[in-house]
Amino acid sequence: MESKEILRVENLKTYFEVSGGLLAKKQYVKAVDDVSLSINEGETFGLVGESGCGKSTLGRTIVKLYEPTAGKIFFDGEDITAIKNKDKLHNFHKDCQLIFQDPYASLDPRMTVGEIIKEPMEIHGMYSSNEEREKVCVELLETVGLKPDHIRRYPHEFSGGQRQRISIARTLALKPKFIVCDEPISALDVSIQAQIINILKDIQKNLNIAYLFIGHDLAMIETIADRIGVMYLGHLVEVGTAEEVYHHPVHPYTQALLSAVPVPDPVVGKNKQRMILEGETPSPIDPPSGCPFRTRCLYATEVCAKEMPVMREFGGHMAACARLGELEEKHL
Repeated sequence: MESKEILRVENLKTYFEVSGGLLAKKQYVKAVDDVSLSINEGETFGLVGESGCGKSTLGRTIVKLYEPTAGKIFFDGEDITAIKNKDKLHNFHKDCQLIFQDPYASLDPRMTVGEIIKEPMEIHGMYSSNEEREKVCVELLETVGLKPDHIRRYPHEFSGGQRQRISIARTLALKPKFIVCDEPISALDVSIQAQIINILKDIQKNLNIAYLFIGHDLAMIETIADRIGVMYLGHLVEVGTAEEVYHHPVHPYTQALLSAVPVPDPVVGKNKQRMILEGETPSPIDPPSGCPFRTRCLYATEVCAKEMPVMREFGGHMAACARLGELEEKHL
């Protein structure tokens, strides 16, 4: 049985105006530029790319923390792009939640763990009494691997990994259908990262929640994601199953990212061919013409400067490159 689509994004753009003075020409940071994707119930869509490529902005636009400049966002079959009705927006935020990157900044230090987790339940009028909310709070703490007596403690009494577990428990308090995980493990130790990943997997298995999982570590993303999208300078450049993207990348940028992944075996690592990217990432205020990656691509030609490549199927998944067929022959 095919899974139901929970989220669809069509040609989404999120631009931020940059002030340049009274008489200066208006300029815009093109953080997200014409992105389209879909996510099904119970699916994890991994989103990877360099810092500043627009991953977090995309996630925050989807949950309506940022207003999109153009494009459409459909959640559970309903267009929520320009939703203004407070009740509808209230219901949307109940079903669509966000786990922030920094577990130190995302928790109010003046509130106990119990107050932090119960607050969204109170805002959305869930459960009839404080005792019932407290019971659910204890159950959520146990779900994320914390003890019931932690309910009376404050955030400063916990480690980074424990704080992120508290953040996850708070997110689950509203029983959401979809969660944007905005680099939830990047600030944690490697051993703790694996624990958080396992918690998220178990929660998804039990509750059928869909994730947009944003991160830098391709190897870690590959272990949790069903599909992976690779982002560069506000654009999606490759989308496919985790196995296809990780083991058979077709876009030059994806190949460069994967060539930088460390190999545990020193012998294999020593002989591994690296694809070195030269130059800096262009400014999202003034991106290059045509393909956004062409200024750092080893295979760029005049064609790449003239036209923006569109997503097309190749090698079992989608990629945006004008020279896909030629590059596949070279890659082989």
